[in-house]
Amino acid sequence: MPTLNRSGFGLNVVAYTRRSEIRITVPQELARGIPAYSILVMSKAVEVEHLDYHMDIYSPGSTKYDSYLAACNQTLPSGGTTRARRMGWL
Repeated sequence: MPTLNRSGFGLNVVAYTRRSEIRITVPQELARGIPAYSILVMSKAVEVEHLDYHMDIYSPGSTKYDSYLAACNQTLPSGGTTRARRMGWL
């Protein structure tokens, strides 16, 4: 069960094809509630006509976190932290 559910708000999504990365700008009021090293899982929103994507965020310790973390097989820049971020494609 999600701790937060928002529907129909605009995000800035940029796809960098050279590096196969996607960068997403999340509104600050939403970003403040996301724990560090959480995993974002995006999927095409096929069941809702006016939405492009459905996004779920799994925080460390949540039920599906470890299974999604295993799919994160690419290392990203650390962003100045001691632990590098990771990403992957399902």
